[in-house]
Amino acid sequence: MATKAILILENIWWDLDSEKNGNQASVLPFFEGLSRLNEDVKIYYMTFTNANGFKESLDHLLTARQDRLFIYVASHGDGTHLGNSNFSNISNIINVAVQVEKSKRVEGIIFGACEIGGAKSSSSLEMLHWKTGITWVLAYQNIMDWMSSTLIDLNFMSSMIQIDLESLSKRAEIIECAASALKLFNPIEKIGWSRTANKNNNVADIDIKDAVRFLVQPNGSGNVFQDNTNLLIKKAYSSM
Repeated sequence: MATKAILILENIWWDLDSEKNGNQASVLPFFEGLSRLNEDVKIYYMTFTNANGFKESLDHLLTARQDRLFIYVASHGDGTHLGNSNFSNISNIINVAVQVEKSKRVEGIIFGACEIGGAKSSSSLEMLHWKTGITWVLAYQNIMDWMSSTLIDLNFMSSMIQIDLESLSKRAEIIECAASALKLFNPIEKIGWSRTANKNNNVADIDIKDAVRFLVQPNGSGNVFQDNTNLLIKKAYSSM
């Protein structure tokens, strides 16, 4: 049996009559490809449309039998909300579910959602990370391009699921693993929009290096929660 599982919770993206969503966009096929390349990784997938649905889906997914779990939340976001739900509520749901689960199997979370890593949701994101003891969290600080950010998420997850258990207690090795995923992407590629640019329908104005946020709390006593975004960017692009 596979020892790792990626638990995907995805919200509706756009209406079916939207030009963006004629074929109903989903992150699932991308991550199914990752699983097919790695026999030790299972994919479990649920959808949600509100906070109650998110809770039900997460509770179900956490019944997975694998020893090492990784959560991927894919949804629209605006800093204070994930889809139609207040992000503080979603954060609390994850916090309770992971703590009830108690086995410390959840190693990391990626929020594939606009602005969940930004200032408006910072306290909820940091509290979630601190309370659960999850080793790492990746999120975005700005409004993001769907395809580009999904590819970053995919490569990031592909890298982080490979880290060995011993390395989860070593901040430098966690950051090294994350950097190996991010460095494949041009740091000054415009991948996101500031609020002003988005409001005025301008072209993207946020670089990859300024869009991501990475929180780390290595396993083991004495290791503390830190925002290691700057260390991640420095490590990924130190040779450039």
